[in-house]
Amino acid sequence: MAVGVGQRLQRVYAAGQAAYGPNKLAGNMPSQVPPSRGGYASYPERVSGQKVRQRSTTFSDHYGQARLFWDSMSPIEREHITKALQFELSKVTVRDVRVRMLAHLHQINTTLAAQVALELGEPTHAGHATATPNGTADSTAQTAVLAHATSKTSASGGLQRTKGLSLEEGQPRTPKGHKVAILAADSVNGEQVQTLLRMLKDTGSQGVVVGPHLMALGSGVEATMTLANTSSVLFDAVYVPGGAASVKALLQKGDAHVFIDEAYKHGKPIAAVGEGMELITASEIGQLLRATGPLATLEQGGAQAPAAEVQSLSEVGRVHSATQGGVTAQSLAPYGIIMGPGGDLQRVNRELLAALAHHRFWGRPRLGLVPA
Repeated sequence: MAVGVGQRLQRVYAAGQAAYGPNKLAGNMPSQVPPSRGGYASYPERVSGQKVRQRSTTFSDHYGQARLFWDSMSPIEREHITKALQFELSKVTVRDVRVRMLAHLHQINTTLAAQVALELGEPTHAGHATATPNGTADSTAQTAVLAHATSKTSASGGLQRTKGLSLEEGQPRTPKGHKVAILAADSVNGEQVQTLLRMLKDTGSQGVVVGPHLMALGSGVEATMTLANTSSVLFDAVYVPGGAASVKALLQKGDAHVFIDEAYKHGKPIAAVGEGMELITASEIGQLLRATGPLATLEQGGAQAPAAEVQSLSEVGRVHSATQGGVTAQSLAPYGIIMGPGGDLQRVNRELLAALAHHRFWGRPRLGLVPA
């Protein structure tokens, strides 16, 4: 290499600008030195022809495998890949680099490139179907647009889709290995907590009691984690047992509300029994569901409830009766939200296990309004 190139590369790498090639920021360095300047040259040894250093033509297929990977993803995975690219490229400070990355994405899938371009404030191709990004929340509209956004690929002999690449499709549906956060405070209903812990253990899953403080919460229940030292992102589901004093204390904890809201936003199962239902309905998602979802329909006999009218489920006789009859449970089950009175404990626990096996519940309503 020419004198001084090594020092220049050292400065570029130290700045973290270009640890790849070819590149523009570092003047396309490092690059291969030609034989005329002392670089490597293959010796043309005679065998049964000329022996040369030459790559297969398949090395020129730069996008085939990327297209195959994209085509093999489920719609929600395409949504998450798109959101990841939107997030990461929005942090790139050089616009020219962002634009050139969009050109690469365009070679993989035009809809993918268009959706990322929207977040970056770049123009999209006229007439191309797109959906407005939804910030940190999943967008059902964007997922729908991406669901049919496939690309013809030349990888693996022209294979268009393959198993084993998706983390969503073809996976075992079992609660085994899942971890449930049990939100509780002093004077929690110990019987409900212990019953759930036994059921989770029997299925190979785990329950962790999360409280305002560590150690004893009464009724033989001990908290091993606190609302301050953990987060719902570390769990696969959230469960709120009953106990009037316990729920009253949790209602005063903003961290408990955030725990519920984040679980809702990330598509995780949420279950509550007895007074525990009050924490769900008092949270942001409870207000959203009661204003526009199945709870509002139940309360108003099919009409929408006013957005400001938010009460505790345990205080609304008609909804409470409907819950006992299973109507509310059936309405909320598609969203992965399981609730019921204390006498319905076994049913709530069984449905929670089924929800754990389902893993995530995508397409929940009003995600963009959840401040978590």
